[in-house]
Amino acid sequence: PRARAAAFRTAFGAHDLLWGISHRTSTDELISTAPILTVSPPRFTEHGTGLFIHDDWTLIPERLQLGLGARWEDSKLGGTTFAPGATLMWTPSRGQNLWAKLARAPRVPARGEYHFSAITTVVPPTTLIRTRTPQRDLDPETMDSLELGYRTHVAAGLNLNLTAYRQRYRDRVSGEMTGIVPFPPYTIMDIAVCNCAGGWINGVELAADWLVTPNGRLQLSLTTTQIDMDTALTPVAANENSNQEKR
Repeated sequence: PRARAAAFRTAFGAHDLLWGISHRTSTDELISTAPILTVSPPRFTEHGTGLFIHDDWTLIPERLQLGLGARWEDSKLGGTTFAPGATLMWTPSRGQNLWAKLARAPRVPARGEYHFSAITTVVPPTTLIRTRTPQRDLDPETMDSLELGYRTHVAAGLNLNLTAYRQRYRDRVSGEMTGIVPFPPYTIMDIAVCNCAGGWINGVELAADWLVTPNGRLQLSLTTTQIDMDTALTPVAANENSNQEKR
């Protein structure tokens, strides 16, 4: 792989602006053995070009700051993606911060999701699950996130963070059944890769950062997370969920 990047920073008035450009190229060539693994095409070159910009805007000196940013990227597999983000930070007093953050993060399809067909799972006694290349173009997955946080300086060297977040996932790469192929003494169930899943993740995290000595730091965190993902179109996941419900 080859990568090139350049970044520039400038400050004017109440703004601190960072922007840049990047480009990467990677090539691979793989040998496969059907039907266990098939790679088509065996040789592939990926290109990706990105632009980003971020501005830290001081609305009220030492009290209120707004961060605005975005990244645009174009790649051979993922097409064009756009990732905006905004963070509002309030500092009511020294040692306290409150913030709210909105962001979108895309994930482009990997070469393995586009070009690999492989037997990935064995369902006893004689069923094999084969994940196949998509029957239509894949879209980038997207995750939209809302985060609210509070940080306080409790004592010398001790800080506490409380963060709550909610994340929405769309166009997650999953699979849908497309057919059954005899392969004595086994039966192969074909699952085509597709953008056919989504869901939500909600969570709260409490974290402590304690500088015990000048050379020693103790960090502790407690997180509770609720995951609600749609896996109904993925036979393996649906089978696992069914077994869990029976237990």
